[in-house]
Amino acid sequence: MLAPLVFDSALLTELVSAVQRRSKAISYRTALDMSRERDGDLERLNIDIANGVRLRCSIWDNGAFWIGITKPGPRRNGAWAINEQFDGCWNEILPQEFVARLEHTHAFPNIKDVLQTWHDQHLTLKFRSGEARNETDS
Repeated sequence: MLAPLVFDSALLTELVSAVQRRSKAISYRTALDMSRERDGDLERLNIDIANGVRLRCSIWDNGAFWIGITKPGPRRNGAWAINEQFDGCWNEILPQEFVARLEHTHAFPNIKDVLQTWHDQHLTLKFRSGEARNETDS
């Protein structure tokens, strides 16, 4: 079971609750970890989901978030089979919907699924990988 995290931010508290409600299902297939950090005056929740594909989501109490999806390549040369990053701004999406999207992104980390999963009028996104930038710019 995940250790309880206490936040000053209502948004981050709701997200922790949403992840904890899904933690048994998520942990059945993967390793799940959450942590709290402070960035100056801002609080940040980190959610890590891993099982070969690693997803890290950092969410700040001002609504900004960053998601990185990585999977090591088959060789020891340090190349990535998957290395996608995007950030965005939280608008009106429900915490349980955000967590469902994280689960789906981890399960289907190819860029087409990621774009479909996160395309929404309630989220403002900026992709960082070359492949994703090409698809969102067209």
